[in-house]
Amino acid sequence: PSELYSPENIDRALEGAAAAILVVNNDDDVQSLDTNPLWTASELASQEMFVMHDTNVNLGGPITVLAVLDIIDGLYAQLQEAS
Repeated sequence: PSELYSPENIDRALEGAAAAILVVNNDDDVQSLDTNPLWTASELASQEMFVMHDTNVNLGGPITVLAVLDIIDGLYAQLQEAS
């Protein structure tokens, strides 16, 4: 359900996750996340097990595929370093 992923439920949405991909569109989104106590208290935030990406990934086609692969590659590298 979409309400699970609302800002008020970010801790529940991330429960049990080993890592996360965060797609942000502007600096306001980053500031909002950085001031959300549910995010800052999460294990993912404290261990920095996330990749932030600001590339527009809803364009479709090969450009989007390459951007998404870069995101996944960055996250995989972080997981490899952590293990």
